[in-house]
Amino acid sequence: MPGELSEAVTITVDEHRSDLESLWDWLRQEPELRGRLRAVTPTAPDGTMGSGVELVVVASAPALEALSRSLPVWLDQREAGVTVTAPDGRSASLTAENAAEILRDLLRDR
Repeated sequence: MPGELSEAVTITVDEHRSDLESLWDWLRQEPELRGRLRAVTPTAPDGTMGSGVELVVVASAPALEALSRSLPVWLDQREAGVTVTAPDGRSASLTAENAAEILRDLLRDR
């Protein structure tokens, strides 16, 4: 997957690990994300003890459409927030209230 990471959307859950596991289970139910969703542990920056797990969605039109549809619904059912980073490096924090609009803007050029 190393070559695919440059064409991936990264999702970091801002709250508890249980929220990350919940999101993982939620997104795995989307047929368009099958084979395109990975959990990765990014390299920790120097001087830190480690970093959390991120979810990575390898970019494709159907996968990004499924993500744009599914992630706001998951956020609406949780109190968690997430940070999404687009393949071009732009990132944004999402909540239930702003997820649909921000995802559209962040991923529209894909």
